[in-house]
Amino acid sequence: MDNAVNRIYFPEGKILLSWANPLELPLGKMNSGLRYALEARLWKSLNDYDSIIAEIKHHVNDGDVDQALIAMDDLMKSENNYQNNLKSSLAPIYAVAAMARDSLTNFSTMYDSIISSYARAGETRFKDYLAILFFPSDTSQQMKDTVLAYLDRSVNSNHVLTDQVIATLDTVSVLPIPAIVVAKLINQSTYEIRPEEKATIKIQIENVGSMPAESVSIILETNPALMAELPDSIYVGSLSPGQTSDTISWTVGLFGTGYTRGTWVSEVNSSNAKTYSSSGAFVINQPQSPGTGGKLTNENIYNYPNPFNPDNETTTLRYSLEKSGKVTIKIFDSGGNLVKTLLDNTEQSAGTEQAIPWDGKNGDGDIVANGVYFFTIESSQDERAVGKIAVLR
Repeated sequence: MDNAVNRIYFPEGKILLSWANPLELPLGKMNSGLRYALEARLWKSLNDYDSIIAEIKHHVNDGDVDQALIAMDDLMKSENNYQNNLKSSLAPIYAVAAMARDSLTNFSTMYDSIISSYARAGETRFKDYLAILFFPSDTSQQMKDTVLAYLDRSVNSNHVLTDQVIATLDTVSVLPIPAIVVAKLINQSTYEIRPEEKATIKIQIENVGSMPAESVSIILETNPALMAELPDSIYVGSLSPGQTSDTISWTVGLFGTGYTRGTWVSEVNSSNAKTYSSSGAFVINQPQSPGTGGKLTNENIYNYPNPFNPDNETTTLRYSLEKSGKVTIKIFDSGGNLVKTLLDNTEQSAGTEQAIPWDGKNGDGDIVANGVYFFTIESSQDERAVGKIAVLR
């Protein structure tokens, strides 16, 4: 469970991992005012989260499905705020973990407890969302009791985690601490994106350490499904202890095809600070496949994606037959040379939507060159169609 929660909340792999390397950075005593501010913000965000949970419980008790679902939006925003403040409060603990393990007798136990509590709290919050989303389909008293029980457990788990984080932060504050810059997700405009849409990602960088952070910069890295509008790299400069940068905003859109998720990481760099990045993802809402009309003609067949890049995706040929028969599919290059046979006299039924993938490789298993290719679909019942595929690597 610990590893699963790590991947969900910190997929960049920099938080809740094993002991950090020994510090080789300028160190200073943590300012008590900054520590109190971190703790106060964490408590406030937790109380805000609790308030929304209480509101949802009220709607569940009343059987008000619509209002319970509407409150989910506020709950997601509140959780993001809680996670940001949790991240800021945990960062000094992670930064001195190796030193604390060797110099503070009770630190290892406290650190292990945080990891366990973090996993438990993440699991209960996830169950909250599932229970609330299932509530509209079952408003029985048994389901109400189940939802309320999950919400109560979530509140309790969050409070246990918050208490442990604050106690551990108080414990490590006696140690010298470096500059620590944390990238926090302020807003992601949507978590679902369509091919024609744009989305925004807003980040702030905070120095939660004891020393000034120098030469701070941030770069947005994405998987091939996404492309950010320039600039993807932004120079921030210096941040004093406790200082937060202006909001940094990126606009992203879909770039690669054939992906179900677009992922991003805002990677923070500094010449003298410990750094912790932020990350997120978009679910890619691809257009529904059009029907193929139950008849094999040039107008009714297609392949998607087209063009496609065989280095990281496949294309799928879609068609259907008017009459059941044996089907042969061949790929040809622009010169009419046979590239590969995808199907050879294979029996298929009429009226069934067929989906035949091509990975962009020829009969020898080599990826073909860029260009336009043709595919022919022939049936033993004298149905025939020809289509085009563009390969763009």
